[in-house]
Amino acid sequence: MSKAVKALVVSDVCRRLDGVNELLAATTVGMSAQETVRFRAALRAKSVRALVVKNSLCGRAFEQMGLGYAQPLLAGPTTLIYGGETLVDVAKVLVDLVREFPAIQIHGGASEGQLLSAADVVSLSRLPGKEELVGMVVGGLLSQVSQVVGALTSQASQVASQIEKIAERTETKEAA
Repeated sequence: MSKAVKALVVSDVCRRLDGVNELLAATTVGMSAQETVRFRAALRAKSVRALVVKNSLCGRAFEQMGLGYAQPLLAGPTTLIYGGETLVDVAKVLVDLVREFPAIQIHGGASEGQLLSAADVVSLSRLPGKEELVGMVVGGLLSQVSQVVGALTSQASQVASQIEKIAERTETKEAA
């Protein structure tokens, strides 16, 4: 590959990874062409992208983008996986696809200046996603509100019951 072509590839990788500061790395060696197509389609369905580039050129792009700390991920045939709303979402998608495509091996990941091991990626996939966390917070708030409403309603019904009893006593005393 000529220097000009290498420079074009590096600039293309920089363009594709522009704004990406969290990514995962995996090996997809051993997958058939049909499996690779299904793998990439499953990623696209979840707004996740996969990129395979020669490691040395990807390393240059990482240096230019300030992702030099992620170069240890580029050992052997590497597929970079990035996108989604959060790294947790990407990890969930990748771990689910590993079950479907056993040839995939997770190398690790990079996030906010730190390298993640394959075990870290699996742990990330077990965390609740953004929507689940929002649901948990809203559910917690609603349960607190319903408890307050229940307590107030209970107190109000007790007061109403006492007033009815007093009114009945007064009526029986007046009738007598």
